Amino acid sequence: MEIYYRDRAPEYDKFYEVPERQCDLKRLKSWLVEHVRGRHILEIAAGTGYWTEAAAAVAKAITATDYNPEMLAIAATRNLGSNVKLRTADAFALPNSARRSMSVWRTCGGPTWARSGGKNFFLCLFHGSSLVQ
Repeated sequence: MEIYYRDRAPEYDKFYEVPERQCDLKRLKSWLVEHVRGRHILEIAAGTGYWTEAAAAVAKAITATDYNPEMLAIAATRNLGSNVKLRTADAFALPNSARRSMSVWRTCGGPTWARSGGKNFFLCLFHGSSLVQ
């Protein structure tokens, strides 16, 4: 999985350029902005920072993590603001600095997410945290 996403990093955002997806993406961005406003966010699997950038203007602070530094290098080129910190991290072995109460936002799903128990995995991992849903 690591190699797959590393190799796809340069083309990953093409997904967001498909004209047929624009209406849904606009709706998702509006939902995200509403739910992260004023919150401290830990973003798991931030990828290229597409959703990080959407949330950055309204969140109090965002720690955006991804396993692949190639993805975060692309995220670093976005207009994220000083309230956003990018960190290379494994979602299943996050550093202690990320283990404080905050809202958790996971930008993608997939088999690993399902096997981990999804929502329950993150609520157990971050005592006192909330899941942005």
